[in-house]
Amino acid sequence: MTIAALRRLLDDADKTSERRALAADDRRSMRAWAAANGISCSPHGPIPEIVQAAWRAAQTDTDGAAP
Repeated sequence: MTIAALRRLLDDADKTSERRALAADDRRSMRAWAAANGISCSPHGPIPEIVQAAWRAAQTDTDGAAP
């Protein structure tokens, strides 16, 4: 997925629903997914919205259901 595609995802997303609290398992999964896909994501602190959107898109693309 390109940066432009990720930006489109963010532009189309409803910001209030995207900012919901993440479960600890989701945060670990997102960080592991980002690392495995060469996406920079700090091991601590908030996960950037663009990483969250990319992770959600990858989940939808791989199994047909939202995470």
